[in-house]
Amino acid sequence: MTKHNSEITSSQMVLDAARELAAQEQEVTREALQIATGLPMHIVDERIRVLINIEGTLVRLERGKYAPAEKFHETRPMSRTILPGGIVKYEVGDQILNLSPQEDRTLADLSAGALVKLIGIAGNHLASTMDARLGRVEKIQRDRERRANGKGAKHA
Repeated sequence: MTKHNSEITSSQMVLDAARELAAQEQEVTREALQIATGLPMHIVDERIRVLINIEGTLVRLERGKYAPAEKFHETRPMSRTILPGGIVKYEVGDQILNLSPQEDRTLADLSAGALVKLIGIAGNHLASTMDARLGRVEKIQRDRERRANGKGAKHA
């Protein structure tokens, strides 16, 4: 029996979800993988074990947090210089790219989508942090109110 290209294994689903979450700068947790794949949690847990221990395509960063094993090469030095006459020179490592002003504007337009995505990622991180802090503040307030109400009930 052969698999069709449209059939995907649960291991591949979990790995693809981990890669997508990591690419979006989101935490790769078992809960996030379960939501992303729709698989039952016990299957996600088993696939995480297989991907880490057998296939080596997923790594454990710390308890409950994972990352795809693929790593990019070390970031090369980069610069952008605007030369007299409007030519724009990009240097990435040993590679040099000379662009006309129009080409530079086109490249900027192409990069704008990545910038919007980065802004969204930063906004999500900020929202998550603020939500966690707000939750802690609300818990403290509830605890104080309970203590105040508990003391008031004893004196009444």
